[in-house]
Amino acid sequence: MTLVTAPHCFLEVGTGLLRAVRRSRLTEDLALEAWSTLGLIRVLVVSFPERDTVFTLAMQEQLSLYDAAYLGTAIDQHAQLATTDAALASAARRHGLLWEAG
Repeated sequence: MTLVTAPHCFLEVGTGLLRAVRRSRLTEDLALEAWSTLGLIRVLVVSFPERDTVFTLAMQEQLSLYDAAYLGTAIDQHAQLATTDAALASAARRHGLLWEAG
């Protein structure tokens, strides 16, 4: 199995880690450890889908542009999309691309 993501994935994860530290939900040491561990995961970073495609998906699926970029990436790559975001999961399910464990 090959893991594929859009370029902004690491920025979003990093932002979440920083936010958790700033809200005292995570120590700096654990955030740094998580960030380092993320760098060990073998993932193929592909280019963003076409700009108009992302915008259209965002409008059609009621998603943020960030989430529409993930959905567009899954569509372009003919890949399943793994997410814990309810709106993104629903959109991926409608496109037949939602990865569900089990």
